[in-house]
Amino acid sequence: MFTKRVLAIHDLCSFGRCSLTAVVPVISAMGFQVCPLPTSLSSNNITYPTCYSSDVLPDTRLFMEKWEEIGCSYQAIYSGFLSDFQQIQIVREAISRFSDEDTLVVIDPVMSFDDHPLPSYTPDMIENMRSLIRQATVITPTLMEACMLTGTPVVPSSPSLKDVLRLCHLLSSLGPRYIVITRIPASDIKINSVSFDGLTHTYDECRIHRTRKCIDGLNDLFASVLTGALLRNHSIHMAMRLSLDFLSYALDYTRQAGSDAREGIQIEPCLRQLLKI
Repeated sequence: MFTKRVLAIHDLCSFGRCSLTAVVPVISAMGFQVCPLPTSLSSNNITYPTCYSSDVLPDTRLFMEKWEEIGCSYQAIYSGFLSDFQQIQIVREAISRFSDEDTLVVIDPVMSFDDHPLPSYTPDMIENMRSLIRQATVITPTLMEACMLTGTPVVPSSPSLKDVLRLCHLLSSLGPRYIVITRIPASDIKINSVSFDGLTHTYDECRIHRTRKCIDGLNDLFASVLTGALLRNHSIHMAMRLSLDFLSYALDYTRQAGSDAREGIQIEPCLRQLLKI
C-alpha cells in the first residue's frame, strides 16, 4: 500500500521541540512519510537566551535537483518559519517543482512569537509572505499574523466572531481556500481558533485552555496534525478540532509532568493519541 509523502520545509532545531523535531514525529505517527527540507540548523529554540544557527540554503536547491533526478513526488508540501526572502523563494520553487492540482499545500505563515511580530518581518517580508500564500491550499496564521497579512490594525483583545470571519474572507481572497486562525483571545483562561472554507463559506470555531507559559513549537504541532488530518480526508473543520484535541492533550500531559517549558511540549509520550485520528 502506497504511503503518502509530505515535503516538510522548516528549520531544524536540535534542542527544544519545535520545527522539524516536532513535525517529523507527529506526521510520521499519523502514517505518512515525512521528507524534510531544512532551511537552517539551530542549536536550540528561541526561548533560550542564546542560540547558534547555521545557513544551509545553498544545499536546498541541490536537494531539490537530486529529487527531480530520481523522480520524487509528494502528496503534500508543508512550510513553517521562513527567516528571509531566500527561504520564501525556496518554498516557491519547491511548490513549482513538486506540486500539481492535487497536492495539498499547507503554509504556516510564522511571523510572530508570543503574539509579538518578529523583527525580521519588515513590510517587504510581509509582502513576500502575502505573495507566497497565494500558492497555498491551507494557511494557519495566528490572529496577529492574520492582521499582518491583511494589513488590518490589530483587532481588540477579545475580537468578535464577525471580526475574525472578516479576516478569513480577506485571507481567502488572497488565494488559499482554507483558513485556520489560531490564538484568538476568548477570555483570561480560554483561547479560540476559527476554521473557514473559502469555497463553501462555512466556518467552525473551537476553544481550548490558554497556556500561561511561552512554549515554542505549539503552532508547529497544530499545523502538523492538521496536515495529517487533511491527508486522511477529514474536512478542514474536523481537522482543526482534531488538531486542537491533540494539542490540549499534549499540553495537559506536559503541565502534569512539570517539565521545563523551554523544552517544548512532551510529544513522545503523546504520539499514541494520533493513532485515533
